Amino acid sequence: MQALKKSLTLPSSLDWSNVDPCKWPQVMCGYDRVAEIEIGSHGVSGTLPPGVSRLTALKRFEVMNNQLSGALSSFAGLTQLQ
Repeated sequence: MQALKKSLTLPSSLDWSNVDPCKWPQVMCGYDRVAEIEIGSHGVSGTLPPGVSRLTALKRFEVMNNQLSGALSSFAGLTQLQ
């Protein structure tokens, strides 16, 4: 999650300054693992790092309607993703 945070430019409404990603706005966790990232339509820009594929508990990943660029890494290991 730290790699994702570093690769994105976030609006002030998404304050990801806490060291615990489970306390970040638009990030939901289950059993202390990131299960949902819902940053669609929030004015986010940047790239998605390859490390996203290591979030194996991820069920929901909403990033639409933002200014993201670059290649997507494989999401094959994200078996919980809906």
